[in-house]
Amino acid sequence: MRNTIILISWLLCAAFTAQGQYIDTYKVRKSVVQSFPAKEITHIKLEIEGQVDVQVWGQTAVCVQMSIIPEKSGFKAIKMLAEEGYYDVDVNHNNNNLTVFSKQPISKLLSFNGERQVTCIEYKIYIPEGVQVTDVLGRDLLTASVVAN
Repeated sequence: MRNTIILISWLLCAAFTAQGQYIDTYKVRKSVVQSFPAKEITHIKLEIEGQVDVQVWGQTAVCVQMSIIPEKSGFKAIKMLAEEGYYDVDVNHNNNNLTVFSKQPISKLLSFNGERQVTCIEYKIYIPEGVQVTDVLGRDLLTASVVAN
């Protein structure tokens, strides 16, 4: 009986330790999704800050999925700013070109209730097939994920 109690105690401790490790590695994030029509678009230029992953999909629209990860900030502040549109992106059409850009410079110093807010932003951008995607430096973003400036 004593061995059973010790075994159960050990299993519970192991389970709580594993759960604690999972919670430590899990990052809280706020997601924002926006889409834009892209019929007849042949080139997309990205003028955004953060880690960018470009994926091709079978739609005629561009979909921008943004994950805002608080590094040194409160989740409440990030949620409020996201709901106010601070992290939104916008587009500019010019012939068959589409420029996707941040409405606000994310690297701008931002404070909330007197505390400096630092976030990491990851973008997943879904584009129609056959469209070329470049960053502000002219690098082709379909070849690999890069950090955009």
